[in-house]
Amino acid sequence: MGAVVLDPPSLDEAIMGVLKNHRGDAIFVYDHEELVRCFARDMFEPNGESDPTALDQAFEWVSFNTIRALPYMGDRAPMILQRVDEECVDDVELSELTVFDGRCWIKP
Repeated sequence: MGAVVLDPPSLDEAIMGVLKNHRGDAIFVYDHEELVRCFARDMFEPNGESDPTALDQAFEWVSFNTIRALPYMGDRAPMILQRVDEECVDDVELSELTVFDGRCWIKP
């Protein structure tokens, strides 16, 4: 069994690269912001009509349905990274970090 790829295939646009997990298996790494944009476009603006709430709805979808599903995808589940501005890293308090599925996340 290979690396888990998120559906639909249009989410491939959000792939940042490939890493090896703790067992040496290749896993896909997705950009959180790009995933949100892809879901907004594909699910909440399917006809290309602009919807001012699409990004908010897509953010909730990724947070609730995608990130929470990662532990059930097995050892080859993808990793979703949320970018942080370099100047903000020093400002992050330990209380603002959370560990999910063995990975550190900055709470949105």
